[in-house]
Amino acid sequence: MADALNIYTFIGLRNDGSSPQADFVYLADDDLARGAARRWLQEHASCDAAEIWNGARLVGKIRALAGPG
Repeated sequence: MADALNIYTFIGLRNDGSSPQADFVYLADDDLARGAARRWLQEHASCDAAEIWNGARLVGKIRALAGPG
């Protein structure tokens, strides 16, 4: 079914290994999930990276962009 959505979990990570944020989103595919995770990570400044999960499958890990300075 082309219109089916998948549930993705974004887990925010700090460099110390803690996880201060998590969120669930419904998206059509992994590429959209990666883009959404990049935007999500920009909104969560306390996170240094985000893992993207689809069920038990790790889709990827996105690092936060370094700020100016």
